[in-house]
Amino acid sequence: MPTPIVEKFSRDVLRPGEGTIVSDPYDIARLRQELTPIGFNLLFYPQIPTTMGVIEEQALAGNISPLVALTDHQTQGIGREGRDWHDVPGKSILMSVLIRGINESAIATYADLVALSICRTLRQETAQSVQLKWPNDVVHQDRKVGGILTKNVYDGTGKHIATNVGIGINVHQTDAELPPTDYGAGSLDSIAGRALEREFLVMQIVKAISEIGPDAEIIRVNPTTQAVYNHLWQESSSLLNRTVRVEGKDESVEGTVIDTQIGQGLVLQTASGQRKITIFDPSMKVRII
Repeated sequence: MPTPIVEKFSRDVLRPGEGTIVSDPYDIARLRQELTPIGFNLLFYPQIPTTMGVIEEQALAGNISPLVALTDHQTQGIGREGRDWHDVPGKSILMSVLIRGINESAIATYADLVALSICRTLRQETAQSVQLKWPNDVVHQDRKVGGILTKNVYDGTGKHIATNVGIGINVHQTDAELPPTDYGAGSLDSIAGRALEREFLVMQIVKAISEIGPDAEIIRVNPTTQAVYNHLWQESSSLLNRTVRVEGKDESVEGTVIDTQIGQGLVLQTASGQRKITIFDPSMKVRII
């Protein structure tokens, strides 16, 4: 594993008089200082295979502190179901967060809470209607801006020891730099209409995650709290009341999304009746049709 970088970087974010990015390096010393009061340590790597790999390694080594692994470029970035996450060096937020104390059975609810918190943070910073395309895409006008992958970490005996939150967000990419996809891709700068600072966004995202606390477990047992979060979740959904095709390993299901609740997946109205789709379905893809 490469050695993390600790020194302070100079800053040169914008070309004077223009709105284009020259560079947007992290000030690692300042970011570490900002993260310390909310209890997070920071590891930074100019390049790493995957930040989720760093977090899993740290968890298995017994690191019990909340931890952020941050990089400028991933050579083996991981998306859902093992798909690759492509980035342009220095133009994305690429990080993973080590969290302990999340109930193993609450992982689906916690994953949705993380996604909702990040979505609302990006809405605030871009002043645009950023939404969530369940299960883990951050989108704007159906173009993918980022992805969030939350996983349990288990030790060699099968014991649940931590939660690993992987986050990839396009920030400074031009349209030409975005990977070609069948659903379209976008970047935060393009939807905000201005250049944003990655370091500030990282800090806001980590703060949002740190404030979730025990909410995942509370939502599971408190109907009133659950109703509040379900409203926020539905308001942020890019799929509610739209026709989708859910592609699984063994079948493809088409229908209109008539309900979605935090930690509960989707309810489709199909030609043959209602069908519930959960995050535990293997090899799942969701396409708007």
